[in-house]
Amino acid sequence: RLLEEQQDQIVKQSARLNAIFESSSHLVWTVDKNLNITSFNSNYSGVVNQKYGIEVIANEPVLSKIKDKQSREAYSDFWKPLYERAFKGETVKTERHDLMDGGGNDVYRIIYLNPIYSDGEVVEISCLANDITDIKKYEKRIIEQSSKLKAIFENGNQLFWTVNKNRELITFNNRYSEAIHDIYGF
Repeated sequence: RLLEEQQDQIVKQSARLNAIFESSSHLVWTVDKNLNITSFNSNYSGVVNQKYGIEVIANEPVLSKIKDKQSREAYSDFWKPLYERAFKGETVKTERHDLMDGGGNDVYRIIYLNPIYSDGEVVEISCLANDITDIKKYEKRIIEQSSKLKAIFENGNQLFWTVNKNRELITFNNRYSEAIHDIYGF
């Protein structure tokens, strides 16, 4: 009877973990020391299938399945050094930019690799990737708008300057500088 209750608890706990694993919009996977993908969610397998045209199978490496040599080398060049760092015990955070959403649009992801320890030794890596494309688009727009404003600030005919709450001059444009020079001679 006790054994049955324990098995029921294990089944319920497994179902809860699986629901968490699959309900996220993140890509989630784990990698062993042989670079086999040991577990993954459907988001991860969907992206790998879309990008490389391969099916992810548990306990098999993705790298050896990639048919296109250039894609295989690019995959290896990006992932192997990151996995090596994580297997040395380092928590790795990086960003990745891909052209891969089917329409050739830019996709940006932030990636976290965390060592999984057993008896003080790193045995696997847990990996999580989150889509930050919208954030990158907004950053790009802000940079573009900032550049336009700077051009207006620097090249306009108006005098522009800013002061802090102590009335100290913080920034000014060329026109302001020229006017001060013309009026005060410095």
